[in-house]
Amino acid sequence: MFRKSFIPLSSKEQSRELDRQAASWNLTGEFLMENAGRVSATEASRLFPSRSFLILCGSGNNGGDGWVMARYLRELGKSVSVFSTESLSELSKRNGDQAIKMGVPSHPLQELCAEDLKNQIVVDALFGVGLSRPVEGVFAQAISLVNASKEAVISLDIPSGLCGNTGQILGEAVKADHTFSYGLGKPGFYIGKGPGLAGQIQVFPIGFPDELLSKVCDTFFLVEKNTVSLPVYEDEANKSHRGHTLICAGREGFWGSGILACQGAFIAGSGYVTWAGQGLPDIIKIPEVLTVNIKDSKILYKKTSVAIGPGIGIEKSVGDLIRLLKDQDQPVVLDADALTFLSQNTSLFPLNFHFVLTPHTGELSRILAVSSEEIGRDRLRFAREGAKQTGSWIVLKGFHTVVSDGNKCWIVNSGNSALGKAGTGDVLTGLIAGFLAQGLSVRDGALLAVAAHGETAEEWCRSGRDVNSFSASEALRLLPSVLFKMRQNAG
Repeated sequence: MFRKSFIPLSSKEQSRELDRQAASWNLTGEFLMENAGRVSATEASRLFPSRSFLILCGSGNNGGDGWVMARYLRELGKSVSVFSTESLSELSKRNGDQAIKMGVPSHPLQELCAEDLKNQIVVDALFGVGLSRPVEGVFAQAISLVNASKEAVISLDIPSGLCGNTGQILGEAVKADHTFSYGLGKPGFYIGKGPGLAGQIQVFPIGFPDELLSKVCDTFFLVEKNTVSLPVYEDEANKSHRGHTLICAGREGFWGSGILACQGAFIAGSGYVTWAGQGLPDIIKIPEVLTVNIKDSKILYKKTSVAIGPGIGIEKSVGDLIRLLKDQDQPVVLDADALTFLSQNTSLFPLNFHFVLTPHTGELSRILAVSSEEIGRDRLRFAREGAKQTGSWIVLKGFHTVVSDGNKCWIVNSGNSALGKAGTGDVLTGLIAGFLAQGLSVRDGALLAVAAHGETAEEWCRSGRDVNSFSASEALRLLPSVLFKMRQNAG
């Protein structure tokens, strides 16, 4: 169901491995640094054709990229100066000496002051993706000055101080307007604090062969909403071709959870939706939705997907149904109360990979017996760990939502804080189950649902409405038009 490949991302460890293996492709560090500096100077000149540049260079290869950029900017006739550490790697020093010989003014980084930054495009080349310790001392002071200025900032490869794996801030981090990333983007651009620090991200090839990139960087992927496409049916298709979703949700005081999940499944395209709750009163039944008792022995008959959890409670019947489904073939979505039940009955693990669990951070923390704070600091790691421990797919909800099978992770680049409302997760549960009912794989159904779900929140804000006024009902209202646009864009 995907029009083109997912976008690979490069972790800190994978970036290091790319550099290590580059030698076997006759790619020297000098060659890669030259390309990085050249493309950065070219793009910076295009973005800011009549501005002068101030480049902050650290001691390692990221600083070397900055020195090469300074040399090319000088060749392009730009006004450019550099503030640099005195201790440089051999390659960085060589490029620094060349730039200085061309007339690029150089100053010690510790002498940087706010006045130096005025009316300059600031280029951050202090730390690259390999940073593993908190930023301190003169570097932290320089970053504070940059962030306090009103000038535009370009970061080379990654904003200095941002962890490329987790999106967390290591002491201090540059808030960039533009990030020029080399080879591939980094996972940390899209999770944690990364989206607020990386600005506009541009990824430039600097010489790594596609074969090497695909070999080394095969774990983390970005999913854009324009890469997903929806199921397509011939005109003569009828409801029996579109699958049958069973939604086990709702009880006294929580009937709305079932309503939201059932409507989500219908909007996703499921041909039939059957609702099983803890004694459904006639007054809240939906005309299109069939109903069944959750204890009915034939509850799974002809169902092509199942969702369990929103508002259902943690009754024994929930566990009985999960146990039964472990021996069935239908894809199963577990959310909310079903996740609570699992955290209290871990003997049910491992499940199997036709199950998809959709926890937020707090729910995953109960399953893994790890604090929510720790999970929040490294969401990719714990999404993978959650999938391994539960023996299922994990959809770790948040900004941005991460989908994992225990090995690979897909970051879905859609959504915003508007989704932080009661009921939005119920809509997502129904959407996933509705797509799975139609025969999509667990991975594709989950990614498609998450992308569409997130886009409703973005569409809400684009239309000029306040981010805090969004609701699950508005998500349902917007979904048909969002899905239509996604179908058109992916076509």
